Formats: sequence, structure tokens, C-alpha cells
Amino acid sequence: MINLMSDKICSFFLLICILTIGVSLFSVTEVLSANSTFFPQKESVIFLGPIAPDGLSIHIRSGTILPGKQIRYEQRAGDRVITDDLGNHWLLRAGKKIGSLVDSKKYLMLFDTVVTPRLSGKDLDTAKDYKLTSLTGVNRRASVYPVDVYRKSKPVNLGRTAKELVGIVEHFVYLQFPKDLVEGVQYTLSFGVDLDLEPISFLYNSRKMRSEAVHVSHLGFRPDSQAKVGFLSLWMGSGGGVDYNDIEMFEILEETSGRKVFNGKVS
Repeated sequence: MINLMSDKICSFFLLICILTIGVSLFSVTEVLSANSTFFPQKESVIFLGPIAPDGLSIHIRSGTILPGKQIRYEQRAGDRVITDDLGNHWLLRAGKKIGSLVDSKKYLMLFDTVVTPRLSGKDLDTAKDYKLTSLTGVNRRASVYPVDVYRKSKPVNLGRTAKELVGIVEHFVYLQFPKDLVEGVQYTLSFGVDLDLEPISFLYNSRKMRSEAVHVSHLGFRPDSQAKVGFLSLWMGSGGGVDYNDIEMFEILEETSGRKVFNGKVS
């Protein structure tokens, strides 16, 4: 369990695990979407953020899908159509299945291009595969490894190839370190050779980094709404829930200036 029994925890969450005006994100890359043109050929870290003074969360996208396009079907010599028991019309061209015919066979839906996931969840559970090095500050070049690693994994997309359906998984990894990270220090998080993930450098700034533990409605709230609600909670999968009961107060900060515009009690 992530340790929240720290003198710094209240001030920490007053700054980062709070509602901010205009949520500020720290993303290593843009989160992939079905319409993304970014198509990495291996796993990538798509998010890093704090969850406690001594804890970080990282999100790893395992596998990628480039959605197939729907184009008008122009018949070619040698094309064959096979209709299965479910009524799907599969097009074979030069002996290879390339997609399905839809809309009275007027259009061809091509298969997705899929980079099959290489890492399983269990590959990400070893503490020695995560090294946090401070690049600035009094402990410059000092490195630490997490004392605990927790994880949850969930499917985020499904691609159809000529042979099968392939699931794409996002892994949420939670790292608890032996001591708190220091405000204003530049860090690098590097990974074990077997994981083959690019190192991440970041400035630890609790006023600007997003925390996965803070949740608000995706729809947002009207400026004149009498009730604006946020939630402070985190489920770490194998690590269970994080206990934030010691957090008593919160502040709302203006994103551009960092100025406090509101404060209140956590209920």
C-alpha cells in the first residue's frame, strides 16, 4: 500500500491532488485514439503522474491498432467472395483475405493493421526494472528503486485482422519509492532492458502534474453551477485502494498563473 502517512501529504494534495481550473496534463505522448496517425512499433509510456509524495503512476500502451479504411469496392479479375454463416462477405484477392464487403457489397472494409502486444502484465511487476534518478538538486545522480510495484491492466481497443481479433491492453503501473520525491527536481525514470521502454525525464512539480487520483466529470461544469464535484480515489489493482482519509482540505488553482482561487474541506 502506498504510504500516505507523511508530514508533506496535506500540502502535497493541496497542490496536486486537487481540482484545478483547466486540468493540466503531463503526457509522455498523446494518448492514442482510433483516429490517431501516431503508430508506434512497440510499447510506449503514454502517461506519468504522482499519486502520493512517494508514489508515481505510469500508463503503458501495449500494442497498437491502425484502423482499416472503408473504400468503394472496385472488382478486379480473380476476386472471390466467401459468405460465412453470419452473413459476412469476405473478399479474397490473389488468394488472401483482405477485408469484408458491406452496404450491398458496394464498399470494401479493409482489415485493421495491428502491432501485437509484446509485454504481458506480469512482465511489468518487477521492482528492479524501474530506476528513478535525480538529475538536479542536492542528491544529483542518486538513483533509487521502488520498494513496491502494483498494477492493473485493462483492454482498451480491439482490432480485426485476416486471422483473428486482437486486443490492445493498457497497463497502469504504480511505483512506491523509499522516500518522497522533491519539488523542483528533474528526474529520469528508466526501465529494465527486457522491457525495452524509452526513459522518461520530467520535472517534479506538484502544481502542474496531473494525478490519476483526482477525478472530475468529462462533461465539465457550467461556470454558474452551484455544485462542482470532484473525487479523490485510486484503485491500484494488485495494491488495492489508496487511503486518502487523512486529506482534510483542498485548493483550486488557476492553471495559467497557479493562483489559488478557491479552497474547501474534503468530505
